[in-house]
Amino acid sequence: RVLDSSVQPAEDGLNTSVMSGLPVFMHTQLHEPAVSFNNSSKYLGSHNDAVLGKTDIGLYMSIYTNLSDPKLDPSDITGAEIILALADQLDNKYGDASAKLSYSVHPVDSTLSSSRAYTTDNDRLHNAAALVGSATEVAESIVNKRTIIKIPLDAAYAQTMLNDLNGQSFANYIGKHKGFYIRAGADGKEGVIYKCNLQDSISGLYLHYKKKESAETGTFQFGFSGTGTARFNTVKYDPATAVPSLKGQLAGDSTQGSQNVFLKGMGILQARVYIPFLRNYGDTFNIAVNRAEVILNVDALTGGNTYAVPRSLALLPVADNGGISLADDQLNATDNLRYDGKYDAQNNRYVFNIARHAQAILKGERKNNGFRLVVAESDGVTTLFLRDIFIQRVVLAGHNTNLKPVFNLSYSKIK
Repeated sequence: RVLDSSVQPAEDGLNTSVMSGLPVFMHTQLHEPAVSFNNSSKYLGSHNDAVLGKTDIGLYMSIYTNLSDPKLDPSDITGAEIILALADQLDNKYGDASAKLSYSVHPVDSTLSSSRAYTTDNDRLHNAAALVGSATEVAESIVNKRTIIKIPLDAAYAQTMLNDLNGQSFANYIGKHKGFYIRAGADGKEGVIYKCNLQDSISGLYLHYKKKESAETGTFQFGFSGTGTARFNTVKYDPATAVPSLKGQLAGDSTQGSQNVFLKGMGILQARVYIPFLRNYGDTFNIAVNRAEVILNVDALTGGNTYAVPRSLALLPVADNGGISLADDQLNATDNLRYDGKYDAQNNRYVFNIARHAQAILKGERKNNGFRLVVAESDGVTTLFLRDIFIQRVVLAGHNTNLKPVFNLSYSKIK
């Protein structure tokens, strides 16, 4: 006879049910300082955001030459500068592209290690009282079709660096000249934060000289990339001029998250997220989760086209010890594709599918400790570590708005 559903016992049928619009509650918190990794793309700048407040990004970097014993005949310095090439990307500026920033250069007085993990709150490795370079300019100088930041160095300091090129080993040389720390200021204006490419052949420290005996002129260049070089960012965030809702949440009033929640990259702002529904629904009967969507809508306060939003967010479960962990949906490449977290420009939102993680909670295999929402890659391989690759920010709608965050659950009841 025909083999169809009539031969299957009715109680074995899998009927999918959907529960939509379940509440999600969020509020903003300060993010713990992030690790700034030793990669070639680093930020530098100062930005006054009318919504989030002020962010200053500083830059530590050591110098490099492939010469084992750099040597130069006695010479007089004729000029010196640090040049930083901007990254050749569309997102290499965040803020007012025409902004004029003031830069200050300080010598590093602690050896920078390429094997050490530095956090973005570590700004204690330079001599703040020694100013060896300064400039106030717009990053618009073009060299070989590259936009650069150019900061002149003090002639006396540069002469010292030149004099020490006497044939000693480079290891001994950087024992004395350990590197530089650069700070930037926006002088009360909007300002801008740049993404720099320290591996670009143009990026480096330039010492221009004239030899004393022959009057021959030349330039000695140190790079900011190579074996043993260290580069990392520092972050100073000040919410004093932020909107009242954000300042209230940072002061501990989580109820102000009902209107807006604020996220900022570089380990500045994160959100605490709660989905109460997951707490006890699985106690009633067994279910198999088909899809568990968390939908987060972007609010107009984000600034329209003025500020690009992060291309990705990560929704990370809070562990039993209060730290963070990966969702079960981030543990392999196939599940990670369904997990999503990428910005949906068409609908102006972020969507996460935490089906496996929701299933684990409903089965009692994991506790519902809530989540932390951070600006990071959603890929489980990098999301726990790389927090310093995004400078963007985004404002999300809170639970007391028309664009409130929601949790949608699609499931089947099972015996």
